[in-house]
Amino acid sequence: MPLRTVFSAVLNMSITASIAILVILLARMMLKRAPKIFSYALWAVVLFRLLCPVSLTAEFSLMGLFQAPTTDTGRIEYVSLLESNAEGPAGKVDVPASDLDQNAGSRVEPSEARAAGSVDVLVSIASIVWICGVGAMVTFHLLQLIQFRRKLVVSIPLQDNIYLADYIPTPFVMGLIHPKIYLPSAMSDAEQSYIIQHEKHHIRRCDHIVKLLAFAAVCMHWFNPLVWLAFALSSKDMEMSCDEAVMKQMGRDIRADYSSSLLQFSTGKRVILGTPLAFGEGDTKERIENIMKYKKPTIMMVVLAVVVCVGLTACLSSNPQFRTEKNDLGSLQEEDIGKTLSELKEEHPEGELIVRPDGLPGSAAICFGEPEAEYSHYFFETQSGNAEKAMNELEDQLTCAGFLTTASILFPDMEEEMSFEEFFSLIGVDDYEYLVGEEVISGEGWLRFTYHGMEVMVNTNEATANGGWNFTGAEIVKRNAPVSVVDPERSKANQNLADAVMFD
Repeated sequence: MPLRTVFSAVLNMSITASIAILVILLARMMLKRAPKIFSYALWAVVLFRLLCPVSLTAEFSLMGLFQAPTTDTGRIEYVSLLESNAEGPAGKVDVPASDLDQNAGSRVEPSEARAAGSVDVLVSIASIVWICGVGAMVTFHLLQLIQFRRKLVVSIPLQDNIYLADYIPTPFVMGLIHPKIYLPSAMSDAEQSYIIQHEKHHIRRCDHIVKLLAFAAVCMHWFNPLVWLAFALSSKDMEMSCDEAVMKQMGRDIRADYSSSLLQFSTGKRVILGTPLAFGEGDTKERIENIMKYKKPTIMMVVLAVVVCVGLTACLSSNPQFRTEKNDLGSLQEEDIGKTLSELKEEHPEGELIVRPDGLPGSAAICFGEPEAEYSHYFFETQSGNAEKAMNELEDQLTCAGFLTTASILFPDMEEEMSFEEFFSLIGVDDYEYLVGEEVISGEGWLRFTYHGMEVMVNTNEATANGGWNFTGAEIVKRNAPVSVVDPERSKANQNLADAVMFD
């Protein structure tokens, strides 16, 4: 996989995680008086967002409030750093003049090519800087960990997976599969009891694995200051929630002794990346304040904290559902409108001139398309004249002005038969004209209305055996009803061009 593709994925993950971090920072303020285990649990969402490029989708996601663009593969993609593929300067190649004419409209301007090339260069440089930063962080902390392990060579087993060691400033947990607890040799027996409880609680919660994953996330997203902040705060919440768990388990008031041990084995506010879980890690003052204020939480507090955590976890870990852009004109190729007849001939080599005598009220519709296709491309209408001559001579000037099709193609969701009220409620149109009465000269039984800027006409008459139409006045629209969809301005422009040729 190209480096820029990986960097693009990491950048999008970092943006998504940043949104989650900001939301969780607000949630931590709400949970200030709740047990710290809830604040700690919320950081799992951030870790998931930092390490996993895809997620489950849900009807409601907080990411949807930030207009998060979700791809059909389940990823959120704010930026795309894929290569622009702009054509830059190349060697001289002899090209036939006819090919030059055909491709003249698709050339890339030199200034555009240079700009795209500059962006590609910058993205490539950024990708290289990013991977170098990742490598530097991993290398530095591996060397730091190796140096740290050398101090444990002469450690002495105390019991089970607990060891005593000289030259270590604070108790900590080290190891991944079989984690071990290391205690300073000078620690008293009284201190050992609750400090061992603290470290064992870390192991039971798999905090040593969580911290390794968090370290990997920081290495990947080293360029994002919010990720560094999240790492520091999650480490603090991890330690404070573990302190509270020991307070609860010991069954007696050990706050004074516990706080004294924290002061003794404090590593300061510095959170050391890549090193083991240390007992004295983090903001000692804040931890002691939390210990001295600790009291058993009320049921109501716990319930509220659970609701906040579960709700935010569900809303932040899921992506908005991928929604395909719905075509305003149903199954019709809306982008074909405005294309020249010559362009459509290239795209549809099987296409041919189609004259629909009853395509429009009182006029024949001149179209182009494949005989068995679901729709044909409409250009202009006429009652007489040489339409074929106009289509041949003006193929580079006439542009597609709409389509002739059936109601089911334009409105795929409609039923086999629908009343006018049901039909117009389905398509969201309030204003329409039903051509009926003695004053109607041609087109009796047709509906006329505007739909997404296009003039639409629907033939609601009954087809006869000889190919004609009978007016019924039933006010029913059928799925197979003939429909014309026309851009009036383009149709008029085509009409003016065609009239000058047809009657010449």
